Amino acid sequence: MLGSVLAARVGLAVWGQALLGAEYLGALFVRHGVAGLEPAAAGALLLAVGELVTWAVDAGAGRRDEPAVHVARGTRLGLLLVGAAALAAVPLVVAGAPVPAGPLPVVVGVAAVVGAVALVTVLVRR
Repeated sequence: MLGSVLAARVGLAVWGQALLGAEYLGALFVRHGVAGLEPAAAGALLLAVGELVTWAVDAGAGRRDEPAVHVARGTRLGLLLVGAAALAAVPLVVAGAPVPAGPLPVVVGVAAVVGAVALVTVLVRR
């Protein structure tokens, strides 16, 4: 990741994120599963690493942005990370809860899918 920032190229960070993700998956097998909301936090942190590397490369490219631009970008990034962690936590929380009879599980599942598609749509449009 540091090499990506120093070289002012984002491409190297993709490999760093892939290695971090592979390390996390390997740790899952060693520990025989997960406990709680750890996968949601790990996913949000991997997203944060990529976004922060991109931000650092953009800032180091000789651009001088107004402080308001950085505040807006930081606010968007924070909201994105909270949204991603919350959306990732929904299936984990639902999987750990007893399943009631009725339409509630279907409604929760549909809401999670709609939220995930909305998040992907927002990311693709930017």
